[in-house]
Amino acid sequence: MNYLLILPFVMALATTGMIYSLRSTALNRLAPTLTSITIFLTGILLITYSSPYRVFLGGSLRVDPISAWMLVTVGAVGFTATGAGLNSKVSRQYGALLTIFIFAMSLAVEADNIGVMWFAIEATTVATAFLVSHSGTRSLLSNPRSQCDIGPMLFKVFDFG
Repeated sequence: MNYLLILPFVMALATTGMIYSLRSTALNRLAPTLTSITIFLTGILLITYSSPYRVFLGGSLRVDPISAWMLVTVGAVGFTATGAGLNSKVSRQYGALLTIFIFAMSLAVEADNIGVMWFAIEATTVATAFLVSHSGTRSLLSNPRSQCDIGPMLFKVFDFG
């Protein structure tokens, strides 16, 4: 059952890889939705087969009952957001960024290590910055650069080790 904790990562990696290798418009729309459904079902299974907590990868990932409910929430919100766009035309970059964003949110919930949590939060920030600028207007193109520079600066200020 501990392998359920890595299932969202495997699904996000597989769908993102398929987006870039198959170049299918339908897959661009479906990949984030499949990742959201996987995260949702993983949370449901972890709630159903709950023990006090589950640890994986030497303590880097941990899920307790409240984290399992948060996985269900991340999966449900992700499914709602991505399910609404199933009829629209989405680019490969947008589908991949949305998949990475949803996975990073689930990783932030599962993290039991400050380094893994910091990575997950930074991944959501970077993915959000590029998702916001996806419209392609000139005023939004400078936004990702400034947001991506904030993370390393904060890392140096707080110096986690």
